[in-house]
Amino acid sequence: AAVLAIALEFAEQDANVTLEYLKAAPLILSRIPLEQVKPWLEIGVELTRVDLVVGLEYIRQIPALALVLPLTEVRSWLSFGMKLIVPNTLGKPDYLATMEFLRTGPAILGDIEEAPLRSKVVSLGTLLAEQAPEAGIAWLTESPTLLRALPSTEWRIKVLQYGSLLAEKDADAVLSYLRGGSEIVGLIGDGFQAFSR
Repeated sequence: AAVLAIALEFAEQDANVTLEYLKAAPLILSRIPLEQVKPWLEIGVELTRVDLVVGLEYIRQIPALALVLPLTEVRSWLSFGMKLIVPNTLGKPDYLATMEFLRTGPAILGDIEEAPLRSKVVSLGTLLAEQAPEAGIAWLTESPTLLRALPSTEWRIKVLQYGSLLAEKDADAVLSYLRGGSEIVGLIGDGFQAFSR
């Protein structure tokens, strides 16, 4: 009854969102408490008003996304995905990278053990995707391996902070920096003044 009540409420706003929600409801409710379903769906309604294709795929992926990101980080995640839409040779939107991002991204983020780092990975990916969508995708794909190569959570946070500063200037330089992060940390060492170095 509660699932149908939510569906009736959203049917007045967007029938497509309601249909996708009903299809995904068993999985959604296995991952999200009933009282949180409406806020997740409201994001879907907002997104379908901007882009129907991406909005409906988001609804389908809510169960996977809810396992790896809190609701407060979902808009940032979707912003990253929207930056991956590029025009094809006919000038129409090419959704291939965005669909792949929405479908595989939650599993990639789930491979990052420290949940607080996931939002930083998304933020950095969004900055990179603004300059070069392929750089954002490369970072997301490689992020679990590159972060595991760093010796501690403190170092992971520090490397991501400097990566974000660098991303505002040069996407290619950021990827090189992140790929060499463990070597840089190894050269700096673990001493008292390591972070200042």
